[in-house]
Amino acid sequence: KKTKTDRIYAVVNYEITEPPAAPSNLSATVGASTGTTTLVTLNWNDNSDNELYFGIERSTTSASTGFVLVGSEWPNTETHVDHAPDGATHYYRVGGFNSNGVSYSNVVTVVVP
Repeated sequence: KKTKTDRIYAVVNYEITEPPAAPSNLSATVGASTGTTTLVTLNWNDNSDNELYFGIERSTTSASTGFVLVGSEWPNTETHVDHAPDGATHYYRVGGFNSNGVSYSNVVTVVVP
C-alpha cells in the first residue's frame, strides 16, 4: 500500500559517447594594457551539450602549431579573458573537451603591440 510519504527515485545513467561539437565563431577583442600584458577577450558559440570544459589555447608560433593551454572555462561558457604578453602575435583557439576527445574552434590572430 502506497502512502503520501512514498517516493519514487530514478537513476539516470548518462554516457558520453561522442566528442563535443566544436565551438564556432571564435572572436577576439583587444583591451587595455597592464604594462606587460594586454587583456584579450575571447568569445565563441557553444555548439555542444556534452563538453566537460573548454580549454583556451594560445600559440606564438603559428596558427597551426605550438598551442599551449592558457586557461579553461566551465561548460556552457562562451567567453574568456586572457592576459597576453605584450609585443607579440598570438593565435588562439578554444577546444571543447570530454572523455571521448576534443573539438577545436577556428583560430583567431591577435597582434599585441
